[in-house]
Amino acid sequence: MTRNLSFIVTSKNPDKLSAAASALFRNGITSLTITGISSDSGIGEQPMGIDEAKQGASNRADNVRTHTDSVILSMESGITLIDLDRPEQGANDYCVVLVSLPNGSEHWRRSDSVFFPGKYVAEAHARGFDLHTVGSVIAEKTGCSKSNPHGYLTEGRINRTDLISEAMRAAIAAAKTAYPIYFE
Repeated sequence: MTRNLSFIVTSKNPDKLSAAASALFRNGITSLTITGISSDSGIGEQPMGIDEAKQGASNRADNVRTHTDSVILSMESGITLIDLDRPEQGANDYCVVLVSLPNGSEHWRRSDSVFFPGKYVAEAHARGFDLHTVGSVIAEKTGCSKSNPHGYLTEGRINRTDLISEAMRAAIAAAKTAYPIYFE
C-alpha cells in the first residue's frame, strides 16, 4: 500500500503550485498532498543573478523547515542582465528550484531561460529592482500576466509553469534517486 506523501511548496502562487504538482506526477508520485505556504525570500522583489535567486529559494525553505518535516519544494525566479552596466540590453529570466529533504539534503536545478527585452528591464531597473520586477513592468505595458509574461513574449510557445515544472521534475528525480525513502 502506498502512503499519502506530503509536500510543501514555499508559495501560494498558482503557477508554482501547478508546476510542483506536474513535476511530482511526472516522477510517478501520485498519492500526495501539496500545501502552499507563503514564505518570505528575504531578498529584493527582482532577484539579480543565480546566487541571489538561490538565496531567496533557500531562505523560503528555511522559513518553512522550522514548521514541518515534509519534503519542501522552493522556487525563486531571477534575472541575469546581458550586460551588467547596460540593463537596456535585456536580461535572461529563469527560475531556481530547490528540493529540500528533512535530512538536510538539498537538490538544486535551474530552469531554461526566456529573454526579457531591454526596454522593460531598463524601466524596472530605473524604478528599483528592490520593489519592482521586470515581469510587472511587462504586464503593465502589455496587459499580459504579471507572473507569466513568458507566454506573451514567446507568442504562447513557452509558459512559466512549464519551465518551472521541468526544472522541478529534474530536481525531484535527483532527490528521489538519492533518498527514495522520502518518496515511497
